[in-house]
Amino acid sequence: MALLVHNVELKEGELLARAHVCSQLEQTFRRVFRNCRMRMYGSSANTFGVRGSDIDAYLDLCLDSPEANQEFPPREKPIKWYYNNITQLQQNPYHPGELKHFTKQEILALMERLMRYLAKLHDWDYIQGIPSARTPILKLHQARSNMRVDISFSSKMVFQNTGLLILYSYLDPRMRPLVYTLRRWAETKELCGDTAFTKYALTMLLVFFLHQTKPAVLPTPEQIVFWMETEKDTPLPGPSGDAPPPGGKFSFDMPVNHIRHIATIIPPSLNKSSPAELLVQFFNFYVDFPFTNHVMCGYTGEVLPVEDFPVPEEGFRFRYVNLQDPFDLAHNIAKSVCLTTFISFREFLRQEVAVFTRMPLNLLVLFNIDHAAADLPDYPVMISISPSRSLKELDDEFGQKVAGLTAKMLMQFFRCEFVREISREEFGKTLKSINLSFGSRGIWHLLFISQCAFISSCVLTIFRPFYFIAHFPLLISFHYLR
Repeated sequence: MALLVHNVELKEGELLARAHVCSQLEQTFRRVFRNCRMRMYGSSANTFGVRGSDIDAYLDLCLDSPEANQEFPPREKPIKWYYNNITQLQQNPYHPGELKHFTKQEILALMERLMRYLAKLHDWDYIQGIPSARTPILKLHQARSNMRVDISFSSKMVFQNTGLLILYSYLDPRMRPLVYTLRRWAETKELCGDTAFTKYALTMLLVFFLHQTKPAVLPTPEQIVFWMETEKDTPLPGPSGDAPPPGGKFSFDMPVNHIRHIATIIPPSLNKSSPAELLVQFFNFYVDFPFTNHVMCGYTGEVLPVEDFPVPEEGFRFRYVNLQDPFDLAHNIAKSVCLTTFISFREFLRQEVAVFTRMPLNLLVLFNIDHAAADLPDYPVMISISPSRSLKELDDEFGQKVAGLTAKMLMQFFRCEFVREISREEFGKTLKSINLSFGSRGIWHLLFISQCAFISSCVLTIFRPFYFIAHFPLLISFHYLR
C-alpha cells in the first residue's frame, strides 16, 4: 500500500504548480471582485490528491466580512451590462457590499465572461459555467499546464470537510494508504463516476467504518469537537471565517500547522490492526450492511433507521446509500449512486470477502478485475413483488405478510439484493411492493420466474385456502437495468 501511495500521490512540485494556478486565478478575479481570495480545498489540500486530478478551488468574495455590511448606492449600469463591458468594470471592481445583492447565477455569469475575455492571457482553452449544479461552479482547463479547475463560491462548508480529512491523515498513518487503496479498487471496478460513488463519498464511507471498529481507529467529528471544547489546557486555534460545525464553536477550518498541533494532543487509537487487515474488515462490515433503510450519520457516527432519522429542515434525499455529510446535514454524500452501481458494489464486496477469507490481502489480486469476473452479472435485474388487488378488496396485513415472506425467501435462496419498499402512493392501488435486484446470466432470469411462481403458490397455500390462489397472485415484474 505504501508503494501505491508513493506512485500516485501529489508531489511537492505538483502542489506548488497548483498553488501557482490558483494565484493566477485570484489576480484575474480581483479585476472585477475587490479583495477576493482563492483557496484550494478537496483532494488538492486534504493530503489525498492524485496526479492528474482536478483542482477544487473556492473563490472567497468576502460576503461574510465586515466590508460586506457597508451599503453602496446602486450603479447606473446593471450587472448584466458589464457582461459585455468587462474593461469598464475593471476600472471600478465590485465591492463585497455590492455583491451581496446579486444572485449566484449572476455572479457566475460575470466570472465566466471575465475568463472568456482573458482566456488568451493564461491559455485557458475550456471555460464553462454550471449554474444548475447544487453549488454553481465554473469549470476551466488550462492547456499550458493541462490542469482542470472547478471553482465554487457559494459555501465555505467545504473547508470544514477538508480540515477534518487533514486531521484524520495526521491522526493515524494508516488513513492515507487505506484511502488510496480503496479509491484505486473502486476505479478498477468502475464504481466511480457521475452516477456512482464520488471519491469523497468513498473516503467518507471508509471514515465511517473506521468510527465503528472496536476499538475505533478514528474519533467522530462530534467526539473531536467535544474533546477540544472541554479540554481546558488546549488552546483553540481560531477559525478562518467559516461557520462552526453543528453544536459547537470549534471549527476544522484552520491553518494546517494548527491541525497538525491538534493531531498531536488527541489520544491515539488503541486499534493496532494493519492497513491490510482494516481493508478486509471494511469489506466484511459493508457486505451485509442495511444501506437502503438506514442512514449513516457522518457527524455522530451513528447508524439510524430511516424512520428514526431526524430529517433537517432543508430536507434529505434518501437513496440506495444514505451517507450524511458530517457538516452539511441536508446533504447525502452518496446520492449520485444509481441502482446498477449499488448492485455491483454489493456484489464486489461479496467477492472480496469470499477471496480474502481464504488468502491474505494481495493488491495484485484486489485490483485484478478478472479474478471474479466469472461470477459477475451480465444483466442486473430488479424485480418488484406486490399483491395485485386493490386496497378495498384485500386485507393490508395479509398482503404485507405475503410480499414480505416471498422477498425473504428470494433473498435467502437467490441472494437477491433488497432495494427498498415502495410506498402506497408510489405504487398506486397495490398494498405493498418490495423491490429486489439480482444478477442474471443467460437463463438465470427464467429460473427466477419459475421459482418465484412456485414460491408464491406455496406461500399463498399456507396463508389462505386455494380459493385465494386464483384471486391473490403476487405481481413479480422484471426490469433489466443494462
